[in-house]
Amino acid sequence: MRLPPLNAVRAFDAVARLGSVRAAAEELAVTPAAVSQQLRVLEAHLGIALTQRQGRGLVLTDPGRSWHGEIARHLRAIAAAAERVRPGRRVVQVTVVQSFGSRWLLPRLPSFTAREPEIEVRIDASPILADFTRDPFDLAIREGRGVYPDAETVRLFTLEFFPVATPAVARALRRRDRTLDWTRARLLHEVTYDYWPDWIAAAGLAEVDVARGLFFSHTMLALDAASEGQGVALAPACMAERELARGTLTTVDPRGYAPGSGIWLAWPRRGLRTLSPAATAFRDWVIEEAQAAIRSAPPTARKRAGARR
Repeated sequence: MRLPPLNAVRAFDAVARLGSVRAAAEELAVTPAAVSQQLRVLEAHLGIALTQRQGRGLVLTDPGRSWHGEIARHLRAIAAAAERVRPGRRVVQVTVVQSFGSRWLLPRLPSFTAREPEIEVRIDASPILADFTRDPFDLAIREGRGVYPDAETVRLFTLEFFPVATPAVARALRRRDRTLDWTRARLLHEVTYDYWPDWIAAAGLAEVDVARGLFFSHTMLALDAASEGQGVALAPACMAERELARGTLTTVDPRGYAPGSGIWLAWPRRGLRTLSPAATAFRDWVIEEAQAAIRSAPPTARKRAGARR
């Protein structure tokens, strides 16, 4: 195996991340001329052009973008491995799906840091399934059905989606006979997993046009819009728990839709990699927090939300 010059690889990675030779030089504490020289050395070694001039700057070529995508995660893995073996450092790296990370995990982090003040927690928000054979993460929290290669898993929550809105919006949808007029509702969609068509079909509301409304890339954005009174979002209780507890959001209709998915916590399977004490502590804390959240949920939500291995 013939490795490329590693100093040149570092220079190329810095240019690709920071977007300029000058910024890369500042990060690496060398001159811009030295960075440019390292780029030429690397391109000569690989036999391809990795960058090209555009105006007064440099941009990556298509092969350059592709190659950087391959090497970047390996550089992060090397850095993470160095952190794990460095004496006195206790680090846990967690990758979490964006909405759950924002709505459920981050508000709870102060309780973990208070309990384990010496552990440094690094959170990466991503929908991409972690590959524990090559990625640097100790733990992954994902939404799905729990089938993750090379991983052991525990289900934190079974997901059931309910329509939620501000009390004012919910009142505006009620007729005098207390039934709901869904034709007046503005639906707030999450485009990756849009369960509104399924919920509407299960509720038998044929008159509702599910194609209308506002569309968002993440559940957390749909919930933010619902909290601003912009319409009705469809979300699991675990992601709207703060607003539901405060009364700023309310369940518009008690009928839920369960797609068969859940929130899963995953870590490397036995024999692949041993969890560090810091990662084990964080894993156990997340499971405890999920179980506590289930116990404190209303009985109707508690039935389907239990964690299991």
